[in-house]
Amino acid sequence: MTRKKFFLIVLSAVLTFAVFGQEYDPEKDFTTQKSSDGKSLVITGYTGMNTNIRIPPQIQNKPVAAIGSSAFTGKNLTGVIIPHGVTVIGKGAFMANKLTNVIIPESVTVIGGGSFMENQLTSVTIPDSVVFIGESAFSKNQLTNVKISNSVTSLTFDVFSHNKLASVTIPDSVTAVRAQAFWDNQLTSVNIPEKVTLIHERAFEKNKLTAVTLPNSVNFLGERAFADNPLNTVTISDNVNALDVNVFTSSFKTVSKVNIGSNVKLYFENQPASRPDYLADKDSNASWAGFKNMYDAKGRTAGTYTLNKGEWSVRPR
Repeated sequence: MTRKKFFLIVLSAVLTFAVFGQEYDPEKDFTTQKSSDGKSLVITGYTGMNTNIRIPPQIQNKPVAAIGSSAFTGKNLTGVIIPHGVTVIGKGAFMANKLTNVIIPESVTVIGGGSFMENQLTSVTIPDSVVFIGESAFSKNQLTNVKISNSVTSLTFDVFSHNKLASVTIPDSVTAVRAQAFWDNQLTSVNIPEKVTLIHERAFEKNKLTAVTLPNSVNFLGERAFADNPLNTVTISDNVNALDVNVFTSSFKTVSKVNIGSNVKLYFENQPASRPDYLADKDSNASWAGFKNMYDAKGRTAGTYTLNKGEWSVRPR
């Protein structure tokens, strides 16, 4: 064997170990406290110098069961592997780092608020073991891809806001999309499942949605829920009995087709002067007025309303 070939083999082995066989970071680099049952540990801090870390599953022969609040905040971390056995990731646990990758094990059931906020994550898989994701948990990253646990029932406030998501699949388990959940992304499509009943204010504001279909389970739409999108087609749930223009602020001006049920009360809400950000722009107002007038004139008949050359027409169901 030549010296060059030997060197390449050794180098390959070293790189393979670095990527796939990384040892756990030293136990001494972590501060801990006993959990409430006294049988396991909660990591409360990190004193090491590594930026790409692998948290040990045991420290001093006791299992690590939780990552405490703010335990790794602001440590310049670029990557982290959380060990199997951890069930809770506390509030702000990994906030304000430089994480580009994270591995969340299938033992985790709770991800606390702000836990991965203000990082550089581009992709994340949230395992189906997770039943709760806290507010702003993944906000202010660079996410282009996310797989959401099929066990969560609510997408909390601000949870995926300020990212780069172009599409997202909301799990069938979800019943509520809370305020600002997907605010300020790049969504061009979204599938809202049949169990969703509530879509709160600004949930999908400032995206690139061209079509929205609300299943019949939806009975509440918050202010600006779909504001600032280039919408063309809107399908309204039959269980929505009242709808205001501010749901579609700066979005309704491009709408040319509306599928809607019967007897929906359409409103122009008079917003307080102290909230100018909630006012609909004049173009959306004009388009909404045309649609509303046609819908009311037809006795609030269910059907498909179409805009053509500035005039609305209806094809009843």
